[in-house]
Amino acid sequence: MKQLTQNIKTGKISLMDVVEPICNSNGVIVKNSYSIISSGTESKSVNTAKSSLIGKAINRPDLTKQVIDLAKKQGIKSTYKLVQDRLNALSALGYSSVGEVVEIGKNVSSIKVGDFVACAGVGYATHAELNYVPINLVAKIPKNVDLKDAVYTTLGAIATQGIRRANAQLGETIIVIGLGLIGQLTNQILKASGCKVIGLDISSQSIKKAEKNGIDICYNSKDDNIVEQVIAYTKGLGADKVIITAGSKDKGIMDLSGHLCRDRGAVVIVGDVPLDFSRHIFYEKELDIKFSRSYGPGRYDKTYEEKGYDYPIGYVRWTENRNMQSFLELVANGSIKPSAITSHEVDFLESPKAYDILTDKKQICFGVVIHYNKNISTYKYNVDIAPSKAKVNIGYFGVGNFASSYIMPYLKSHKDVNLMSIMNSSGLSSEKNKKKFDFKNSVSKPDQIFNDNLINTVFISTRHYLH
Repeated sequence: MKQLTQNIKTGKISLMDVVEPICNSNGVIVKNSYSIISSGTESKSVNTAKSSLIGKAINRPDLTKQVIDLAKKQGIKSTYKLVQDRLNALSALGYSSVGEVVEIGKNVSSIKVGDFVACAGVGYATHAELNYVPINLVAKIPKNVDLKDAVYTTLGAIATQGIRRANAQLGETIIVIGLGLIGQLTNQILKASGCKVIGLDISSQSIKKAEKNGIDICYNSKDDNIVEQVIAYTKGLGADKVIITAGSKDKGIMDLSGHLCRDRGAVVIVGDVPLDFSRHIFYEKELDIKFSRSYGPGRYDKTYEEKGYDYPIGYVRWTENRNMQSFLELVANGSIKPSAITSHEVDFLESPKAYDILTDKKQICFGVVIHYNKNISTYKYNVDIAPSKAKVNIGYFGVGNFASSYIMPYLKSHKDVNLMSIMNSSGLSSEKNKKKFDFKNSVSKPDQIFNDNLINTVFISTRHYLH
């Protein structure tokens, strides 16, 4: 099959042939119909990858600190080798897709083969012909929902979680700062919930898009008298809540939010903005500051996302998955129309060009949707492998950082070793390490290693509980 990838070192985006993903017990294999490029998150990723090493360090100071700490423990030479290895890695792009279930894990009962589902998750709902997705990151699509609307489900869940954190009530006035994809969806959901919505952005095109989709009023946030305009519009009260969906380095956004809020209101941070703000503004109004963490409760919890353990509804009403379902229900009853945000649609085989649209400042870009062909590309295995003179012919399971940094370089350098087949849960990782260490094949099923008569030695370096 084919998958859209990005070289972390150079930023180059390309389609790559990789083996099909494995269906684990707690998830499903989905054949993509559509996926969506998140214009904010993914364009930032592309720009960071294309920057120099210094630029990467400036953009990710957290990772720079980790590198420095590692150098103190393991030495500069070892750390340099490890950093270069990570920079030469390939990254899977995308985190919101829809498609048809073609295989289910043994622990899955709520979804069946043939169902159409919305999928979420970095590393799961990627721009690829086939994806493995854990069950708690999958939501069944109602029959009357267009797949071109459902493809926004992950982004919609992010917007939904921000609104829940704001505790937006019927009739309240909510300000949305940042009218990109998440901001546009936040506006639609708030309107469907009976709120009055004020939008702020620096882009006239974003403002026009929000106005077209029914927002009450928009302002350019760079206007000198923006605070006076908003206070006048709210009859001197200010907004009940401010939801920040912008991704910006502007240090004034937090202070602006405080000025626009009424006494004892709340500011909810969804986007990536600097947290420099004047204490007195928030103190004198006794404002709440809240963060909204991605799609909802369950995010970053491996027992929820990977192993499929749900939270009891009596304790956690709105999880990642229930937020996804809630968004799809709004689409199903006609309360919102996500596809109204779509500005471009591209064929999967032309998808690398879509990222040129994101970085072209002359292009008006909102939702960029990728559509897929019904036929899956066939991965070509190397079946004509001549017997090796090496004493040890290796099949390898589990391509983690330790294996690729320490074990495989040694094996590759050994004259009596022949690296035959490699398998990992991620086809992208398998293919990258196949090329890096000169394996003859990358495979997607254990039998392709165990039943290979040429292989006489098998390495298993997966996590211990998977052995």
